[in-house]
Formats: sequence, structure tokens, C-alpha cells
Amino acid sequence: MTLIFSQLSGQLNTMSQTIAKRRHRQAWLAGQARHALSQFARVTAEMRAKIAQACQADSTWRGAEPVGDRLDECHRPSLPWQPTTLVAADGSQSYPDPAGIALYYLLNVGGIIMRSGSGDTPEIRSQATVYFRDSDLYSETGSLVEMAAISALREQAEIRFLADLVAEIRITDGGDLAVPLAALTDGPLLLWAPQKGSSRISRETEQRIKAFAGELQRLQKARAWPAGYIDRPRSASVLRTLHVVQLSSDQLTAENIRANRYRHLTDREIFTFLQPNERSALFRSVSPLNQAYARLGQEIHFFYLNVASTGSETPYVVRVEVPAWLSGDPAQLDRLQQAIYHSAQEARRYPYVLIRAHEIALVTRPEQAAFEELLAREMMQQGIFLEPSTKGALKALF
Repeated sequence: MTLIFSQLSGQLNTMSQTIAKRRHRQAWLAGQARHALSQFARVTAEMRAKIAQACQADSTWRGAEPVGDRLDECHRPSLPWQPTTLVAADGSQSYPDPAGIALYYLLNVGGIIMRSGSGDTPEIRSQATVYFRDSDLYSETGSLVEMAAISALREQAEIRFLADLVAEIRITDGGDLAVPLAALTDGPLLLWAPQKGSSRISRETEQRIKAFAGELQRLQKARAWPAGYIDRPRSASVLRTLHVVQLSSDQLTAENIRANRYRHLTDREIFTFLQPNERSALFRSVSPLNQAYARLGQEIHFFYLNVASTGSETPYVVRVEVPAWLSGDPAQLDRLQQAIYHSAQEARRYPYVLIRAHEIALVTRPEQAAFEELLAREMMQQGIFLEPSTKGALKALF
């Protein structure tokens, strides 16, 4: 059965009108939010008290607390760009397919080392691991491993691989910790995880954070600058805070806090006033997850950055997450910002090293098919013939 577009023509017309109306509404609302950001720009003790009160009134609230003295800060690095070694890591995964020839999943992590300004050819690395044992495939209750668990395993493999690459570079460079080194990941440093109740996190999540924070500590000791680069971020934590600071103290009830006047907007829509290579103020998430990071000395801060090439272009605002120990060093943070912005200009608003890391990590369908062919041959040596289910065989045709 093919898609019959004539059946969708009427829906497409209605859809386009709805999207246009939504865009106009969001543009107006974003203007209101930018006005509020300017109106409440100065961070006061009263503002911080309201943020703390919001957390108590609604334990599920996920706002952002400003790190500095102003919400509307625009910062351009005072230091010029200088050649920097950039390291990036990314990962990909397959998931167990009950209709396939065997139950397994595959993780592949790719990395690149690029010494900007040196003329050296970038160095690439990759590491693949296949998971096939019962302990890998099944939970304690006997159910098949969930996709979220595999994704969490990939996240840990990415940050560990990144720390390994940084350690390799420091050894190659003779242990000189003064050589500037930016270490980038595609996505946030602040992990996401479901939370029990409202403010509690599970023991499993605590272990994930502990392992992740351990790798950030390795990067800290190596004097690297770790950063999570988030393209088209959907976060709205600054907007939640803007809503809260416009309420009086006696209005800070859970019901009023949740009735966010900026619902459906994202933070990047209010930071379009940033000029190219300008970053916003620094913020910290008030989530229990970030509090767990903080207890391990690796609290995560974030800022927004316009990576457009010129002021005549439409602003292209991304989110960058860094550990608090890095954001507390303005000179190092400036140098990281310059490294990210310069790399983003090499590939039209997306760091070139992250594009290459993704390409190295990606396991294509032909590659996975070749792996399964090798597996089938190995199993034939054991006297076992593997083949997919009828459904699996039919899916492979398309």
C-alpha cells in the first residue's frame, strides 16, 4: 500500500494554516518574553527567593537559576580565537530485534581528534561492542532490555571514550596540560532520567550519574574543556523562571506555577537578540538530577550561543552545557566558546568535529547486514543455521 497524497490534500491545507497561526502566536509571545527578560534582568535576592519558593511549592518544577547578576547578559569573548585541539565523540546503537536472526544489540562509538591550525590530518577512532549474553538482554524480571537502558549505556560509552581520547592526547603531547583542548559531545551533559515521585531519583539513576560524573572528573584532571552541544534545543527552563518571577510571593502556588504563560515556547526563541558569537547569561537547572551532579562536584551549567556567521543572518541559537568548574573560569570559558564557534563556521552552524564523530559512529544498514552475515557463518561452524522470522525477512525487502 502506498501513501495516497490526494487523501491528504485537505488536511495539508488545514495543517499549513494551523502552523502559520501557531508561528504568529509564538512570535508575539516570544516578544513578550524578551520584554520580560529585559524588565526583570537584574538578579535580586527576591528573584532567588521566588525560585526557591517555586521549587518548594511544586517539586516537579524544572526552572533555571541564574548563575550571574543579570538575565539579559550578552557576552562576546575578549580573547581572539587561537588554534585549539578539538576532540569529539558520538555513538550509535542497534536494538534487539525479535524478528531478526538472533537477539543482540550493538554499540559503536566514534571519535575524532582535530588539531586546528596545525595542518595535521584529523585522527579518527572507533570502538564497537556487541551485547548478546542473557545478562545483557534481559532484566531481572525476564523482560527484554528496554531501549532506554541501551541508550543510557551508549551515553556512558560516549563520555568514557571522550575521556580516553583526551588522556591519549595528553600522553602524546608529553603531558603538557597547558595545550588548549576542547572535548565535545553531541547532546547534553546533564543526563535525562525518569524520577520516582517528584524530587527523588532511583538508585540506578544515581549510579548512572556517578559513572558519568567520574568521566567528567577525568576530563577536569586532564585540564580539558568538556561541553555538550545541543542543536535546536527544546528546553524551556529559563522561560519557566521568567513566568515565576512575574508572580507575587502569595501567588506562588503549584497551580499558578504550572499555568506557565510561555507554554509551548522554547528558550532559544527568546535569545535571538544575541549577535553572532555572543553567549547568554549562565544558568543552572534546579532539577534533582543536577543536584546529584553537584554532590559529586560536577554540577552542570548552560548558556545559549548564536552560531550564525553574520548579523544579517537569522540568529541560530544553540545550547551549550558545561561543568560548573569550567564556567567559573571566564578565560577558559571564552576560549571554549571561540573553539565551538570557529568549528561551527566550518560546517554551517554545526561543529565539524561533531559531524565527523557522528559519521564515524554511525552503523549503516549494509554494515549491520554484513555483521549478521558473518554471525550466520560463524553459527554454521557450530552446526546451527540462523535465519530471520518471516516478518523479519519481509521487512528486509523494503
